[in-house]
Amino acid sequence: RASQPGCLHPPSAVGSRQPPAMAPIDDVEEEEDAAAAAGPGEGAAEEQGDDEPRVPDADGWLDLMDGKIRKKVLVEGSGCNPEVKQDVRCSIEIRLAGSDPSEVLQRYEQARYRIGEGYAAPMLELGLRHMKEGEEAEIFGVSTMAWGPSGLKAVSDAEKPIPPNSNLCMRVRLHQVLPVQGDEPPKWNDMIQEVTWRKNSGNDHFKRQEYQKALRCYGAGIEVFSSQGFDPPDYMEEKSRPAAKAATAVLDMCPEHVKGLYRMARACFLLDDFEGCEDAIRRGFQVDSSNAALQRVEVELRHKQKKYEAKSKRVAGRVFEGLDYPDEPPGKKKVVVEPELSWPQWAWKAFVDWFDWRIAAAIVAAAVVLAVLLTLLPKRNWPMVLIAWVMLVPMAVGYIQGFGDPEEGTKDRKGDISKKTK
Repeated sequence: RASQPGCLHPPSAVGSRQPPAMAPIDDVEEEEDAAAAAGPGEGAAEEQGDDEPRVPDADGWLDLMDGKIRKKVLVEGSGCNPEVKQDVRCSIEIRLAGSDPSEVLQRYEQARYRIGEGYAAPMLELGLRHMKEGEEAEIFGVSTMAWGPSGLKAVSDAEKPIPPNSNLCMRVRLHQVLPVQGDEPPKWNDMIQEVTWRKNSGNDHFKRQEYQKALRCYGAGIEVFSSQGFDPPDYMEEKSRPAAKAATAVLDMCPEHVKGLYRMARACFLLDDFEGCEDAIRRGFQVDSSNAALQRVEVELRHKQKKYEAKSKRVAGRVFEGLDYPDEPPGKKKVVVEPELSWPQWAWKAFVDWFDWRIAAAIVAAAVVLAVLLTLLPKRNWPMVLIAWVMLVPMAVGYIQGFGDPEEGTKDRKGDISKKTK
């Protein structure tokens, strides 16, 4: 084996014995789909639109996607590159880019992926597309081609979580490229292996709280036997039939098919998918009507549905609070239409609304005082008296209007408001 070189770029990775299915980041799915659409065996040049295949640089790195994903062959392989929808088995060591090769965060042995399904990280899937059976390679990927801002949780003490926004290096060995299934129906043993793989992948996603991916895996596993049932075929030797049936039990298929449906019901419950949860519970009770785990999920589901219904009613009540939409038009209410006023009537009404007897009394009193002063004082003092009268009378009127009887003013304002309301 060739010596393991250190990666030239920054971090992201984790270590584990049980190979879980890796999930791509949402914001790079389009780029990965474009990469997966390329034909088998095509070089980096086709990824970038060059006419001729691109060759590795002086350090042996082959650029697969504009510097975002690069691959370096450590041990040459043979055969063809895997195609889309073809299954592969590989072993993976993941570490942060630029870290020591011995600092492995996650390690997956004999992990199985189907090219193009999107369970593998984009950098891994594109790297596998350009590997041959038996090949060992170093794959570098920027964070958006790995697990991006979400990172990846660890599910055991042997693992370390992949930090968010970390560039990664993966040491990948491609053990086997499984042949594509033809038009003939799949062999029963192959179906058993596929269900095992789907179940293990779903369990791993469930532990990492990736419930949508877990649902997809469980659903795909159940669909494997949906067309022909769970019993071993007639051509299987009698001595092998008990072992075959035991295998189906391990795979969450008959009779432990209930266990897989319980996991699906639980995942739907956590995702608030009430219809999916009820369907999984119903199918599970058809196999085992007294299953305690399903009964617990059913009780929790009913409780959650009631809480959800009550919350919906409260929200609807707040939305429509204060809105009055009578079913029938108003019955005997009469609409009073005031007659239109003439100009003199309007002027008199405006004067009456404006008139304040306190102000009128103050003006009359001031006029009397002015007349007395003009009578008693000599004419040389009249200018001063008139100036004082002109200045003080408006001030007195303002004072009376602003600081008069508060109850009187309040009553007047309430009267105005009630009139406007009517």
